[in-house]
Amino acid sequence: MPGFEMDAASLGLDEDLKIEPLSLDGLNMLSDPYVLLSDPSVEDSFRT
Repeated sequence: MPGFEMDAASLGLDEDLKIEPLSLDGLNMLSDPYVLLSDPSVEDSFRT
């Protein structure tokens, strides 16, 4: 957006974006189709 330049470092975004890689357990949890979400409305929010 023209005229709306911001420095990411001033917002502290650099540290927030440094995420550790997924562990094997985390990857298995994401790929398991039988893992249930704690609240059905969470899944609905992803579909909208």
